Amino acid sequence: MHLGADIGGTKTNLALVEAHAPQELVCEDHVSSRAFPDLIGLLRAFQNKSGLTAHTACLAVPGPVFAGRAELTHLNWICVEKEIA
Repeated sequence: MHLGADIGGTKTNLALVEAHAPQELVCEDHVSSRAFPDLIGLLRAFQNKSGLTAHTACLAVPGPVFAGRAELTHLNWICVEKEIA
């Protein structure tokens, strides 16, 4: 299962797709980013709601990523690759 997410200061769009062809959409959601204290909480809530676990992820974040770490613009979130994994 692949997770794709577009994380924004206002909302986050999330989707899970099958890992093998055909890559069909399995689950999607759109949530208020500010409803969560951090990215980990948001991702856990999506996982709990879907009941599924992603094995890979591609996350678009609003801010530069350096050495696996990003400070998100318009959110007081610091995202660390190793914590997300």
